[in-house]
Amino acid sequence: MHPKELTPKAKRTRAAILTATREIIGESSVSAVNIASICTQANVGRTSFYTYFADSDAVIGEVAQIAGQEVTARFEVLHCNEPRGLKRLKACIRTILLIPVEDRQSALLLASLAQHTPDLSRLLCHEIAEELNGARETQDHSLTETECQIRAQFLSVALLAVVRDLARGALPSNQVEDYIGPLMAAATAR
Repeated sequence: MHPKELTPKAKRTRAAILTATREIIGESSVSAVNIASICTQANVGRTSFYTYFADSDAVIGEVAQIAGQEVTARFEVLHCNEPRGLKRLKACIRTILLIPVEDRQSALLLASLAQHTPDLSRLLCHEIAEELNGARETQDHSLTETECQIRAQFLSVALLAVVRDLARGALPSNQVEDYIGPLMAAATAR
């Protein structure tokens, strides 16, 4: 059943399942998600769960898709009037690093989903690669397209590790600005 065809009560139940899944991932990890834990957290029965989702992978996939849309929306706000390049990359890095400061659970959700959901990792890597390629085109750096892609992969992994550690309290959250410089240097150093 498509979400637009649901009754108001059904929409609330489906939303409760998605919210419960998001909370479980944010509090623990993707590996802690199972149908029993979702149903308990959402306060719904198994039958209700199966009305909306085929299995736990389906609900995790939808939560990942929503998280990806949220990250994309954050980037779109930054990108309104700024051409692709290092300035925009720096703003993207800052935006991602501020997620654990603003919302610890969302940061843990993002980091956990990125480890288990290739689409979310690819989204972040793609955004970084686009910014590096934009900087290359404006001659902000002299990296080749292949080097931009390799740096984007490295930077996306490093960025998510910092986000995870900020959210867990392993790194001080009042020093977010201090983490941007080394990440930018890793992106562009020759």
